[in-house]
Amino acid sequence: MQPEKRHHLFVTGTDTGVGKTYFSAALLCAWRRLGLRPVGLKPIATGSQDDALCLQEATGTKIPLSEINPFFFRCPAAPALAAEAEGRKLTLPEVEARVRPLLARFSYAVVEGVGGWKTPLTSTETVCDLAVRLQLPMIVVALSRLGVLNHTLLTVESIRAAGLPPIGILLNGFSEPSEKTLAETAASLCRHAELPVASFREASQLVSHPPAWLLPAVLSPGGGGNGASGRLPS
Repeated sequence: MQPEKRHHLFVTGTDTGVGKTYFSAALLCAWRRLGLRPVGLKPIATGSQDDALCLQEATGTKIPLSEINPFFFRCPAAPALAAEAEGRKLTLPEVEARVRPLLARFSYAVVEGVGGWKTPLTSTETVCDLAVRLQLPMIVVALSRLGVLNHTLLTVESIRAAGLPPIGILLNGFSEPSEKTLAETAASLCRHAELPVASFREASQLVSHPPAWLLPAVLSPGGGGNGASGRLPS
């Protein structure tokens, strides 16, 4: 009997507030609709645990919040600063040690980062360093607004430089009034990043219209499906 394949993804963003949690939760719900049993993790959070609570609800199982979000700091700042403000110390070996058991328990998992790709987690390490430790395929969430092309391409370039496989980009069109601009932005990202891109007006659309490259049948380390779409789901 062959061991069950595992589909674990790390969701990062070009910045904070770009929609990582909404898209992570939507992906979990999409997988559940396929009869899968996934888990959503937010290892580190600051200011509020709302993101972790959202992932807990989307996971659909009674996993304690302390497992979904083992490191929480009340100060709404980058984790490195928030931990310092509370007189606490965050270390990446500790974070990894709390994440690994859940990844071992669940074949389908989404690990959401905090802030952007280079948000400081310790005095010397960033979200990038945590992702390198976990060695998971990467999804980049970007908000369609002025500067999104530059910020997204720099993020993808840095992910690749770290030796990690980006599998696609989720473009959040919530704040983009023009469908034409949204489609053109997605097409440009696809062309320059050489990755599949899916754009959505609302993250909830992903639940019923997940892009093929996020479905377990085509997910594989280093793979991202074939083709990309800059169009809204129909």
